[in-house]
Amino acid sequence: MFPVPTSFDACRVGPCIKRFLELHGYCGHHTINTVGILTDVPPYILEALSSTGINLCHAPHGTSDIMLLMSQWISKNPPPANILGICDTRSFPPPLSGYNLFRPFSYSSPEEDAFLWESSLLTAGGVC
Repeated sequence: MFPVPTSFDACRVGPCIKRFLELHGYCGHHTINTVGILTDVPPYILEALSSTGINLCHAPHGTSDIMLLMSQWISKNPPPANILGICDTRSFPPPLSGYNLFRPFSYSSPEEDAFLWESSLLTAGGVC
């Protein structure tokens, strides 16, 4: 639901997300997973994302796949831990005890969320 904008270098996505997290006080090791129907994404974008350390997770069944992947991540990462969710609210787990769920925008509308994804998170205060 939040593709790499056509005018944006996909190799910059990982560094921009990390910088965005640092600007919001989340320092240390970061693991970035992208989850979605990856067959719809051009191979050159997948290669660029992967080259920056982003894990690619194909989820052809949508929300059910996303929830399964989240459950697997949670089982490997006990609290305290932080989770940044860039997804619609249906794909995001309910609040979990011991986890800080960070949502960078309100998810009020797909258009507004896409704008915020491109304008705030991917620019990380102008750094990226």
